[in-house]
Amino acid sequence: MRNKAIEYPHPVLNEYTNDFGECSFAVEIKSHGDNGKVLELELEHSLNCDGMLQMISDGIAKMYVRIICYRTSFRTVEELNPKGSTIISIPKKLVADVIDLQAMIVAVKDYDNYNLGEFNKDYFESMAFKISKGSVIANEPGLKIKLNTVLEKNVSGIVQVTGSPSISEMV
Repeated sequence: MRNKAIEYPHPVLNEYTNDFGECSFAVEIKSHGDNGKVLELELEHSLNCDGMLQMISDGIAKMYVRIICYRTSFRTVEELNPKGSTIISIPKKLVADVIDLQAMIVAVKDYDNYNLGEFNKDYFESMAFKISKGSVIANEPGLKIKLNTVLEKNVSGIVQVTGSPSISEMV
């Protein structure tokens, strides 16, 4: 489950904060396929923040999508193509029930002058921040994909009844 109240020590572009002015970051599924063994998702992002686009262009940050299936403990991270759509392949044998996807923009190197023109002036005016490699600088709400697969085919339950007791013996 995603924690919506995470506080960061630097401005982060997302829908829960007012750290940025008129900026936005979102990911959507453009198409999907299923060949029996692999799920293929075509993801497309939209980033409306010139300063962050420049950081990506300069190699300071990259866009990623985190894919999680809590039911099977499957977790992976894939890089998103900054100039167009990205095709993600997920082996069906590793997932069941629901898959969560969340895109984020992450610093890929230490950066001492994180100061974008799009920062909310009321909060940050002309402040510059130090961010470390791995710092999240943008994230979006994420997507849930409900699968129509069943994981437990021949799994015993917590209680296993053997023999054939009568109703009176069970009460």
